[in-house]
Amino acid sequence: MKHDAQARSHRPTPGTATLADVARVAGVSASTVSKVVRGLPGTSPGLRRRVVEAVEELDYRPHPAGRALSTGSAVLADPVTIAVPTLMSSYYRRLAGHLVRGAASAGLRSRIVQTDGSREVEADLLAASVQHGSPLLLAPWHVDPHRSSSGGATSAVLLADLDAWEDLDRVGTDSAGAADLCATHLLHQGRRRLAFVGAGGGGVPAAAALREPGFHAAHRRHGLEVPAGRTRSLPEWTAQHGAAATTALLREDPGIDGVVAANDQIAVGVLHALRSSGRRVPDDVAVTGVDDDDVARNSTPALTSVALPVPEMADAAFELLTERLAGSGGPARVRQFPGRLVVRLSSADRHRPGAEPRRPPDRPARPR
Repeated sequence: MKHDAQARSHRPTPGTATLADVARVAGVSASTVSKVVRGLPGTSPGLRRRVVEAVEELDYRPHPAGRALSTGSAVLADPVTIAVPTLMSSYYRRLAGHLVRGAASAGLRSRIVQTDGSREVEADLLAASVQHGSPLLLAPWHVDPHRSSSGGATSAVLLADLDAWEDLDRVGTDSAGAADLCATHLLHQGRRRLAFVGAGGGGVPAAAALREPGFHAAHRRHGLEVPAGRTRSLPEWTAQHGAAATTALLREDPGIDGVVAANDQIAVGVLHALRSSGRRVPDDVAVTGVDDDDVARNSTPALTSVALPVPEMADAAFELLTERLAGSGGPARVRQFPGRLVVRLSSADRHRPGAEPRRPPDRPARPR
Protein backbone atom coordinates (compact mmCIF):
# COMPACT_ATOMS: atom_id res chain seq x y z
CA MET A 1 0.00 0.00 0.00
CA LYS A 2 1.45 3.36 -1.05
CA HIS A 3 1.33 6.32 1.30
CA ASP A 4 2.49 9.85 0.60
CA ALA A 5 4.89 11.67 2.89
CA GLN A 6 2.15 13.75 4.47
CA ALA A 7 0.14 10.65 5.42
CA ARG A 8 3.23 9.13 7.07
CA SER A 9 4.03 12.28 9.04
CA HIS A 10 0.50 12.48 10.46
CA ARG A 11 0.01 8.80 11.21
CA PRO A 12 -1.76 8.34 14.58
CA THR A 13 -0.94 5.76 17.20
CA PRO A 14 -2.64 2.43 16.39
CA GLY A 15 -6.02 2.22 18.06
CA THR A 16 -6.47 6.01 18.24
CA ALA A 17 -7.14 6.68 14.57
CA THR A 18 -10.23 8.53 13.42
CA LEU A 19 -12.20 8.04 10.23
CA ALA A 20 -10.42 11.10 8.81
CA ASP A 21 -7.05 9.44 9.52
CA VAL A 22 -8.13 6.34 7.64
CA ALA A 23 -9.30 8.48 4.73
CA ARG A 24 -5.96 10.32 4.60
CA VAL A 25 -3.88 7.14 4.66
CA ALA A 26 -6.10 5.39 2.11
CA GLY A 27 -6.18 8.47 -0.11
CA VAL A 28 -9.97 8.57 -0.29
CA SER A 29 -12.76 10.77 1.07
CA ALA A 30 -14.21 10.39 4.54
CA SER A 31 -17.57 9.49 3.02
CA THR A 32 -15.93 6.60 1.13
CA VAL A 33 -14.42 5.28 4.38
CA SER A 34 -17.82 5.64 6.05
CA LYS A 35 -19.48 3.59 3.31
CA VAL A 36 -16.90 0.81 3.57
CA VAL A 37 -17.01 0.70 7.36
CA ARG A 38 -20.80 0.57 7.29
CA GLY A 39 -20.84 -2.12 4.61
CA LEU A 40 -22.74 0.02 2.12
CA PRO A 41 -22.50 -0.37 -1.67
CA GLY A 42 -21.19 2.30 -4.00
CA THR A 43 -17.41 1.87 -3.81
CA SER A 44 -15.17 0.06 -6.28
CA PRO A 45 -13.26 -3.08 -5.21
CA GLY A 46 -9.99 -1.15 -5.45
CA LEU A 47 -11.13 1.66 -3.17
CA ARG A 48 -12.67 -0.80 -0.74
CA ARG A 49 -9.39 -2.73 -0.55
CA ARG A 50 -7.41 0.45 0.18
CA VAL A 51 -9.81 1.40 2.96
CA VAL A 52 -9.71 -2.07 4.53
CA GLU A 53 -5.89 -2.07 4.46
CA ALA A 54 -5.79 1.37 6.10
CA VAL A 55 -8.29 0.26 8.75
CA GLU A 56 -6.15 -2.79 9.59
CA GLU A 57 -2.88 -0.87 9.52
CA LEU A 58 -4.16 1.86 11.86
CA ASP A 59 -6.18 -0.51 14.02
CA TYR A 60 -9.12 1.80 13.47
CA ARG A 61 -11.87 1.41 16.06
CA PRO A 62 -15.11 3.18 15.20
CA HIS A 63 -17.50 4.76 17.67
CA PRO A 64 -19.68 1.96 19.20
CA ALA A 65 -22.70 3.21 17.29
CA GLY A 66 -20.61 3.25 14.14
CA ARG A 67 -19.61 -0.37 14.73
CA ALA A 68 -23.26 -1.20 15.11
CA LEU A 69 -23.95 0.43 11.77
CA SER A 70 -21.32 -1.64 10.02
CA THR A 71 -22.15 -4.97 11.68
CA GLY A 72 -25.92 -4.72 11.53
CA SER A 73 -26.22 -4.80 15.31
CA ALA A 74 -27.52 -1.24 15.63
CA VAL A 75 -30.03 -2.44 18.19
CA LEU A 76 -27.14 -2.35 20.66
CA ALA A 77 -26.36 1.30 19.95
CA ASP A 78 -27.90 4.30 21.65
CA PRO A 79 -31.05 5.39 19.84
CA VAL A 80 -30.83 8.52 17.73
CA THR A 81 -32.63 11.35 19.48
CA ILE A 82 -34.65 13.39 17.00
CA ALA A 83 -35.59 16.64 18.72
CA VAL A 84 -37.95 19.24 17.25
CA PRO A 85 -39.61 22.26 18.87
CA THR A 86 -43.16 21.09 18.17
CA LEU A 87 -45.07 18.41 16.31
CA MET A 88 -48.02 20.78 15.85
CA SER A 89 -46.15 22.40 12.95
CA SER A 90 -46.52 20.62 9.61
CA TYR A 91 -42.91 21.50 8.74
CA TYR A 92 -41.49 19.88 11.87
CA ARG A 93 -43.80 16.87 11.48
CA ARG A 94 -42.49 16.32 7.97
CA LEU A 95 -38.91 16.80 9.10
CA ALA A 96 -39.29 14.37 12.01
CA GLY A 97 -40.94 11.81 9.76
CA HIS A 98 -38.10 11.85 7.23
CA LEU A 99 -35.51 11.65 10.01
CA VAL A 100 -37.24 8.62 11.57
CA ARG A 101 -37.24 6.91 8.19
CA GLY A 102 -33.57 7.81 7.76
CA ALA A 103 -32.73 6.18 11.09
CA ALA A 104 -34.61 3.03 10.13
CA SER A 105 -32.80 2.88 6.77
CA ALA A 106 -29.48 3.10 8.62
CA GLY A 107 -30.51 0.28 10.97
CA LEU A 108 -30.74 2.59 13.97
CA ARG A 109 -33.45 2.97 16.55
CA SER A 110 -34.75 6.48 17.12
CA ARG A 111 -36.82 8.44 19.60
CA ILE A 112 -38.61 11.75 19.11
CA VAL A 113 -38.39 14.52 21.69
CA GLN A 114 -40.59 17.60 21.52
CA THR A 115 -38.59 20.37 23.13
CA ASP A 116 -41.46 22.91 23.18
CA GLY A 117 -38.85 25.48 22.22
CA SER A 118 -37.21 25.21 25.64
CA ARG A 119 -33.69 26.60 25.75
CA GLU A 120 -32.93 24.36 28.75
CA VAL A 121 -34.10 21.18 27.02
CA GLU A 122 -32.08 21.98 23.91
CA ALA A 123 -28.98 22.69 26.01
CA ASP A 124 -29.39 19.45 28.00
CA LEU A 125 -29.74 17.37 24.84
CA LEU A 126 -26.63 18.94 23.32
CA ALA A 127 -24.63 18.53 26.51
CA ALA A 128 -25.54 14.83 26.70
CA SER A 129 -24.54 14.30 23.08
CA VAL A 130 -21.20 16.10 23.48
CA GLN A 131 -20.30 14.43 26.77
CA HIS A 132 -21.49 10.89 26.09
CA GLY A 133 -21.38 10.63 22.31
CA SER A 134 -25.10 9.86 22.07
CA PRO A 135 -26.39 10.55 18.54
CA LEU A 136 -28.59 13.62 18.26
CA LEU A 137 -30.43 15.33 15.43
CA LEU A 138 -31.67 18.65 16.82
CA ALA A 139 -33.84 21.30 15.22
CA PRO A 140 -33.08 24.14 17.66
CA TRP A 141 -35.39 27.03 18.43
CA HIS A 142 -32.76 29.23 20.06
CA VAL A 143 -29.29 30.54 19.36
CA ASP A 144 -27.32 29.67 22.49
CA PRO A 145 -24.23 31.83 22.93
CA HIS A 146 -22.27 28.97 24.50
CA ARG A 147 -20.14 26.76 22.31
CA SER A 148 -19.66 23.05 22.84
CA SER A 149 -15.89 23.41 22.28
CA SER A 150 -16.04 20.13 20.43
CA GLY A 151 -14.34 21.22 17.23
CA GLY A 152 -17.23 19.64 15.35
CA ALA A 153 -16.29 16.05 16.19
CA THR A 154 -19.50 15.16 18.01
CA SER A 155 -22.45 12.90 17.33
CA ALA A 156 -24.81 15.88 17.10
CA VAL A 157 -26.14 17.45 13.92
CA LEU A 158 -28.25 20.60 13.97
CA LEU A 159 -31.03 21.16 11.46
CA ALA A 160 -31.10 24.94 11.30
CA ASP A 161 -29.51 27.81 9.45
CA LEU A 162 -27.90 29.27 12.56
CA ASP A 163 -24.47 30.78 12.16
CA ALA A 164 -23.99 30.92 15.95
CA TRP A 165 -23.49 27.14 16.16
CA GLU A 166 -20.28 27.31 14.17
CA ASP A 167 -18.59 24.39 15.96
CA LEU A 168 -21.29 21.78 15.21
CA ASP A 169 -22.33 20.03 12.00
CA ARG A 170 -25.37 21.78 10.53
CA VAL A 171 -27.92 21.20 7.82
CA GLY A 172 -30.21 24.06 6.92
CA THR A 173 -31.93 26.16 4.33
CA ASP A 174 -31.08 29.60 3.04
CA SER A 175 -33.53 31.47 5.26
CA ALA A 176 -32.62 34.91 3.95
CA GLY A 177 -32.78 33.59 0.40
CA ALA A 178 -36.31 32.27 0.92
CA ALA A 179 -37.67 35.70 1.87
CA ASP A 180 -35.60 37.26 -0.91
CA LEU A 181 -37.22 34.93 -3.45
CA CYS A 182 -40.69 35.97 -2.31
CA ALA A 183 -40.03 39.70 -2.24
CA THR A 184 -38.24 39.61 -5.60
CA HIS A 185 -41.18 37.77 -7.14
CA LEU A 186 -43.63 40.45 -5.98
CA LEU A 187 -41.34 43.34 -6.90
CA HIS A 188 -40.99 41.93 -10.42
CA GLN A 189 -44.75 42.36 -10.75
CA GLY A 190 -44.47 46.06 -10.02
CA ARG A 191 -45.73 45.87 -6.46
CA ARG A 192 -43.93 48.46 -4.38
CA ARG A 193 -45.65 48.56 -0.98
CA LEU A 194 -44.66 45.21 0.47
CA ALA A 195 -44.87 44.20 4.13
CA PHE A 196 -43.05 41.44 5.99
CA VAL A 197 -44.94 39.56 8.71
CA GLY A 198 -43.02 37.24 11.03
CA ALA A 199 -39.82 39.02 11.96
CA GLY A 200 -37.86 37.87 14.99
CA GLY A 201 -39.38 37.81 18.46
CA GLY A 202 -39.17 35.99 21.76
CA GLY A 203 -41.54 33.15 20.86
CA VAL A 204 -40.42 32.37 17.32
CA PRO A 205 -37.49 30.36 15.91
CA ALA A 206 -34.11 32.03 15.81
CA ALA A 207 -34.19 31.51 12.03
CA ALA A 208 -36.82 34.27 11.92
CA ALA A 209 -34.03 36.79 12.35
CA LEU A 210 -32.45 35.46 9.15
CA ARG A 211 -35.52 35.81 6.92
CA GLU A 212 -36.22 39.49 7.35
CA PRO A 213 -32.76 40.53 5.97
CA GLY A 214 -33.60 38.70 2.73
CA PHE A 215 -36.76 40.78 2.40
CA HIS A 216 -34.71 43.97 2.76
CA ALA A 217 -32.00 42.71 0.38
CA ALA A 218 -34.53 42.27 -2.43
CA HIS A 219 -35.71 45.84 -1.95
CA ARG A 220 -32.18 47.24 -2.00
CA ARG A 221 -31.52 45.57 -5.35
CA HIS A 222 -34.53 47.46 -6.68
CA GLY A 223 -33.32 50.74 -5.19
CA LEU A 224 -35.99 50.70 -2.49
CA GLU A 225 -36.02 51.02 1.27
CA VAL A 226 -38.65 49.42 3.51
CA PRO A 227 -40.35 51.81 5.96
CA ALA A 228 -40.02 50.63 9.54
CA GLY A 229 -43.76 50.16 9.93
CA ARG A 230 -43.95 47.53 7.20
CA THR A 231 -42.13 44.77 9.09
CA ARG A 232 -43.88 43.12 12.02
CA SER A 233 -42.56 40.72 14.62
CA LEU A 234 -44.88 38.14 16.16
CA PRO A 235 -44.97 36.56 19.61
CA GLU A 236 -45.55 33.20 17.88
CA TRP A 237 -45.55 31.97 14.30
CA THR A 238 -49.28 31.20 14.12
CA ALA A 239 -52.17 32.08 11.81
CA GLN A 240 -53.87 33.97 14.63
CA HIS A 241 -50.89 36.25 15.21
CA GLY A 242 -50.37 36.65 11.47
CA ALA A 243 -53.97 37.83 11.08
CA ALA A 244 -53.69 40.30 13.96
CA ALA A 245 -50.46 41.79 12.61
CA THR A 246 -51.95 42.14 9.12
CA THR A 247 -55.06 43.87 10.43
CA ALA A 248 -52.85 46.38 12.24
CA LEU A 249 -50.71 46.90 9.13
CA LEU A 250 -53.73 47.63 6.94
CA ARG A 251 -55.09 50.06 9.48
CA GLU A 252 -51.82 52.02 9.46
CA ASP A 253 -50.99 51.63 5.76
CA PRO A 254 -54.06 50.81 3.61
CA GLY A 255 -51.97 50.96 0.43
CA ILE A 256 -50.02 47.75 1.07
CA ASP A 257 -50.10 45.66 -2.12
CA GLY A 258 -48.06 42.60 -1.10
CA VAL A 259 -47.24 40.60 2.03
CA VAL A 260 -44.30 38.25 2.51
CA ALA A 261 -45.08 35.94 5.43
CA ALA A 262 -42.24 34.17 7.23
CA ASN A 263 -44.04 30.81 6.94
CA ASP A 264 -47.23 29.31 5.58
CA GLN A 265 -49.09 29.29 8.90
CA ILE A 266 -48.60 33.04 9.18
CA ALA A 267 -49.66 33.45 5.55
CA VAL A 268 -52.98 31.71 6.28
CA GLY A 269 -53.66 34.35 8.92
CA VAL A 270 -52.67 37.07 6.46
CA LEU A 271 -55.19 35.74 3.93
CA HIS A 272 -57.92 35.68 6.58
CA ALA A 273 -57.24 39.30 7.59
CA LEU A 274 -57.26 40.44 3.97
CA ARG A 275 -60.61 38.78 3.32
CA SER A 276 -62.05 40.31 6.48
CA SER A 277 -60.92 43.77 5.35
CA GLY A 278 -62.44 43.39 1.90
CA ARG A 279 -59.12 43.09 0.07
CA ARG A 280 -59.00 40.79 -2.94
CA VAL A 281 -56.09 38.35 -3.27
CA PRO A 282 -54.12 38.73 -5.50
CA ASP A 283 -55.86 41.67 -7.23
CA ASP A 284 -55.38 44.11 -4.34
CA VAL A 285 -52.74 42.35 -2.26
CA ALA A 286 -50.47 39.43 -3.18
CA VAL A 287 -49.33 36.98 -0.50
CA THR A 288 -46.44 34.53 -0.22
CA GLY A 289 -45.23 32.11 2.45
CA VAL A 290 -42.42 29.68 3.19
CA ASP A 291 -42.54 25.87 3.66
CA ASP A 292 -44.88 24.80 0.82
CA ASP A 293 -46.76 22.23 2.86
CA ASP A 294 -50.40 21.10 2.75
CA VAL A 295 -51.47 24.44 4.20
CA ALA A 296 -50.14 26.24 1.11
CA ARG A 297 -51.78 23.91 -1.37
CA ASN A 298 -55.15 23.87 0.40
CA SER A 299 -55.51 27.53 1.32
CA THR A 300 -57.97 29.83 -0.46
CA PRO A 301 -56.57 31.02 -2.77
CA ALA A 302 -53.73 28.51 -3.14
CA LEU A 303 -50.61 30.03 -1.63
CA THR A 304 -47.37 30.91 -3.39
CA SER A 305 -44.64 29.50 -1.17
CA VAL A 306 -40.97 28.59 -1.03
CA ALA A 307 -40.61 24.80 -1.00
CA LEU A 308 -37.94 23.53 1.38
CA PRO A 309 -36.17 20.28 0.37
CA VAL A 310 -36.96 18.40 3.59
CA PRO A 311 -36.10 14.87 2.31
CA GLU A 312 -32.73 16.04 1.01
CA MET A 313 -32.01 17.84 4.27
CA ALA A 314 -32.83 14.70 6.27
CA ASP A 315 -30.55 12.60 4.05
CA ALA A 316 -27.71 15.09 4.49
CA ALA A 317 -28.18 15.12 8.27
CA PHE A 318 -27.87 11.34 8.44
CA GLU A 319 -24.84 11.32 6.18
CA LEU A 320 -23.08 13.75 8.53
CA LEU A 321 -24.24 11.84 11.61
CA THR A 322 -23.17 8.40 10.43
CA GLU A 323 -19.76 9.71 9.38
CA ARG A 324 -19.25 11.06 12.90
CA LEU A 325 -20.47 7.79 14.40
CA ALA A 326 -17.97 5.97 12.21
CA GLY A 327 -15.17 8.07 13.69
CA SER A 328 -14.82 11.02 11.34
CA GLY A 329 -13.03 13.97 12.94
CA GLY A 330 -12.25 17.43 11.72
CA PRO A 331 -14.05 20.77 11.83
CA ALA A 332 -17.78 21.27 11.66
CA ARG A 333 -19.42 20.92 8.28
CA VAL A 334 -22.35 22.84 6.83
CA ARG A 335 -24.84 21.64 4.23
CA GLN A 336 -27.14 24.41 3.07
CA PHE A 337 -30.04 23.94 0.67
CA PRO A 338 -31.75 26.68 -1.34
CA GLY A 339 -35.52 26.89 -1.44
CA ARG A 340 -37.61 26.82 -4.62
CA LEU A 341 -40.41 29.29 -5.26
CA VAL A 342 -43.71 27.61 -6.17
CA VAL A 343 -46.02 30.21 -7.68
CA ARG A 344 -49.77 29.82 -7.14
CA LEU A 345 -52.87 31.99 -7.34
CA SER A 346 -52.17 34.09 -4.22
CA SER A 347 -49.53 36.02 -6.14
CA ALA A 348 -50.86 35.90 -9.71
CA ASP A 349 -49.76 38.85 -11.83
CA ARG A 350 -52.47 41.48 -11.54
CA HIS A 351 -51.23 43.18 -14.72
CA ARG A 352 -51.97 40.14 -16.87
CA PRO A 353 -55.63 39.13 -16.29
CA GLY A 354 -56.23 35.46 -16.93
CA ALA A 355 -52.55 34.77 -17.55
CA GLU A 356 -50.49 32.20 -15.75
CA PRO A 357 -48.39 33.71 -12.96
CA ARG A 358 -44.86 34.56 -13.94
CA ARG A 359 -42.17 32.60 -12.18
CA PRO A 360 -38.83 34.35 -11.60
CA PRO A 361 -35.64 32.31 -11.81
CA ASP A 362 -34.67 30.53 -8.61
CA ARG A 363 -31.87 32.25 -6.74
CA PRO A 364 -29.01 30.07 -5.52
CA ALA A 365 -28.21 29.75 -1.83
CA ARG A 366 -26.03 32.42 -0.28
CA PRO A 367 -22.34 31.49 -0.31
CA ARG A 368 -21.07 30.32 3.07
